[in-house]
Amino acid sequence: MSQGNKTLIPQYAWVILAVVYLATVSGTIMLNKISPVMPVLMDVFQVDLTQAGLLVAVFGLTSLLLALPAGMLVQKLGVKITGVIAVGFIIIGAALGAISASFGLLIASRVLEGIGAALVSILAPSAIATWFPPEKSGMPMGIWATSTPVGGLIAMTVAPLLEPHIGWNG
Repeated sequence: MSQGNKTLIPQYAWVILAVVYLATVSGTIMLNKISPVMPVLMDVFQVDLTQAGLLVAVFGLTSLLLALPAGMLVQKLGVKITGVIAVGFIIIGAALGAISASFGLLIASRVLEGIGAALVSILAPSAIATWFPPEKSGMPMGIWATSTPVGGLIAMTVAPLLEPHIGWNG
C-alpha cells in the first residue's frame, strides 16, 4: 500500500471507521441514557436512588470485568465477528430494556448492553490499527475518540426530550 514515499489508505478503511464510530456512539448512548430519566425510572419501578444507581453501575462493572476477556475474544474471533456479536448484545439489551416490566429484567438488559459496549471499546482500536497504516492512524484514532463524548451528548440531550412524548422505554 505504498506508492513512492506515500502510504495509501484503502477506501474501505473509512467505512470501517464509520461503522466502529457508530457502534461506539451506540454503546455510549446505552451507558448514558439512564441518568436523564432516572427520576422516572425510580417512580415506575418503585426503587430508591441507591437501587436506581445500579442501573448505571452494573453497566460499568460489566465493562470493567470484560476488558481482558474481550481482548482475547477479538484476537480469537477477529474484529468483524466480535463486532457483530457486540452490536447484537447492544441491540438485544436495548430491546429487553424497552420491554422490561420488572427492575430485575431492566438490570439484566443493562448487563447485556454493557457486554456489547465493552466489546466495542476493545475492538475499535484493533479495527483502526488493522485498516490504517501506523503512520496514518493518528487522524482515525482522533476521530474515533470523539465518539464517546458525542454519544454522551446525544443521550443526555435527547433522552429527556423524548421521555415525555414516548415514555421511559422509548
